[in-house]
Amino acid sequence: MFPEKEVYEIGQLVFEYEDGQTEKVPLTYGYNIGNKDVKWERTKDGDPGYNNGFKLADHLLEMSFATLPLKKGEETVYKCLVANPQPKKVLKDFRTEVYPDKNCKVYTESVRYLS
Repeated sequence: MFPEKEVYEIGQLVFEYEDGQTEKVPLTYGYNIGNKDVKWERTKDGDPGYNNGFKLADHLLEMSFATLPLKKGEETVYKCLVANPQPKKVLKDFRTEVYPDKNCKVYTESVRYLS
């Protein structure tokens, strides 16, 4: 989906298990995370054949179907579903790691486990 991995992959979601094993899932800008500063206003100057004639921030439209952008105050946060890579193992910790060269910050507000 994102051919330029070195550009869009900004870090990893890290699953750590009680047996010491870790699994990592890519944290990819535009797929499971996005910018917090997104404009949510719609204007009527859009193309009538595209988005019902309204224009809104393209970034809200380019997220994957696994990620939901939500407005929280003046910022945009992202809710995404991530499958546990080792569902039969006991999960000890979950965290995000951002690559140091990406010059960005990621905050995890909450983690919910589905069984």
